[in-house]
Amino acid sequence: MYMKDTIEVTIQSPRGSDRFTFEKTAKVAEVIETARLKFGFEPGAFVLRRKTPDEVLAPERPLVSYHIESGETLLLVPEMGSGV
Repeated sequence: MYMKDTIEVTIQSPRGSDRFTFEKTAKVAEVIETARLKFGFEPGAFVLRRKTPDEVLAPERPLVSYHIESGETLLLVPEMGSGV
């Protein structure tokens, strides 16, 4: 259910994709951790990427700072060089 203080996104990972709802003020690091647990990944270095524009989201920033739209798809990928 979409509310004005939340955002619904689809997160794609190497293990599939799912829909998530977060507070707009949630930090990117919280989103990464929630998705990592949902998809059953071991703790490790993951990044959240935006498809359009193609950019890595900084973990310390809130989602709202990127002006992400509800319904957008984000990518959860291992950090380059992490060996995950």
